[in-house]
Amino acid sequence: MLLLISNFVNIDGFSGIVTGITTAVGTGANPLALEFAINSSSFAGLSTGYPIYIFDTRIGSGVTSIDDSDAAVVGIGTTFLDNVYTIASWHSSGTIGIITCNVISGSPIVGLGTTGSTTNPVGKYSWGRLSNISGGLTRSSNPISIGVTGNTVAGLSTYPTIQRRSVGIRATGALPKIIL
Repeated sequence: MLLLISNFVNIDGFSGIVTGITTAVGTGANPLALEFAINSSSFAGLSTGYPIYIFDTRIGSGVTSIDDSDAAVVGIGTTFLDNVYTIASWHSSGTIGIITCNVISGSPIVGLGTTGSTTNPVGKYSWGRLSNISGGLTRSSNPISIGVTGNTVAGLSTYPTIQRRSVGIRATGALPKIIL
């Protein structure tokens, strides 16, 4: 079933490659985190607290991502370090961004690390945000509710999909073409 919500003023997001993964000290009271080196020509719109999907990694054996404590589970990854994470902190220099994401304190990742390049990435990422609806959100008299239970990230094919229309390449809503 298709639910159409339109009039978003802000449509932010981008995707790209991960060129490095390492362990780090978590932010706040969290003792453990992962740092992802990501590549992008612009980091416009990206902010602490936003979710980011990391996928196609080739190290690790599943990890539980958290927000600000072990009790605040974001996602439970089952394949390598593929997961949905909350950005706990980040900074950038040029086209490289370093994103720190907290993981549950008992995660088996201490000493884990890998480095790649733009031609040989160690993973991929994607993030996006729809915000500031012009004129407010109008719901029908018979609204649809989409329930997502559990936090396991073993492929997102069963999760709801947001699809952009009339924006982007050939009015498909696809992300703009990036030439590296």
